Amino acid sequence: MPDPLVPLLARLPRQLSALPDAASRVDLAVDLLHELVPACEAVAVLVPGPAGPATRPGPADRDEVGSLVARLEQEVGEGPATEAAHGTVVTSPDLVAEDRWPRWTPRATADLGLRSVLAVALTSASHPLGSLGLYARRVDAFDDTDRVLAGSLAEHLGRAIDVGRDPVTAPADRSVVGQAEGILADRLGLAPGTAPAYLTGVARAAGTSVAGAAREVVDTGHVPGPAEDAAG
Repeated sequence: MPDPLVPLLARLPRQLSALPDAASRVDLAVDLLHELVPACEAVAVLVPGPAGPATRPGPADRDEVGSLVARLEQEVGEGPATEAAHGTVVTSPDLVAEDRWPRWTPRATADLGLRSVLAVALTSASHPLGSLGLYARRVDAFDDTDRVLAGSLAEHLGRAIDVGRDPVTAPADRSVVGQAEGILADRLGLAPGTAPAYLTGVARAAGTSVAGAAREVVDTGHVPGPAEDAAG
């Protein structure tokens, strides 16, 4: 990765966490991709939810290509971003010669003029949240540097999105969070009722969700973030 990108990516988690919501964080990430990957002509973000994947076009996509290509994947149920959402990096240097997505590819090339794609997973705490897709209208548009940059940015964005989610909606998450709060209260001698706020602070310091921080405490017995300062 070029040296100028290293400090930029080092600052990115703080920049993302300072923004008020997931939509603003996505906008920043998409702006950066358009700025730092010259070949990128469209960006789309897929984040699966109860009602299906949510798509968001990049701010620079005045023709909404990023949104259209993601909606096409929703419609046909396949495509590079859908595949990447399972946690893999997906590339295709020439979509005209591509045979992995027989329902998506002909329309992406004929209707939208796309020829290259690079799709990476949005991840947090090692689990996929969705995907980030970069598209271009020329063959072999993306190189190894673009892949590394997109992967790093997607990882930071995934963590920032996950931190903003409700971490205890699932029964399993609520159970793990309760166990972690009990461990923290017992180990650190926390005052009654303060363990939830303490666990939230741990999650923020670690750049993960409350549920993710709780799993770390329960599975390993290690207390990251603020707890380490308190213990020290």
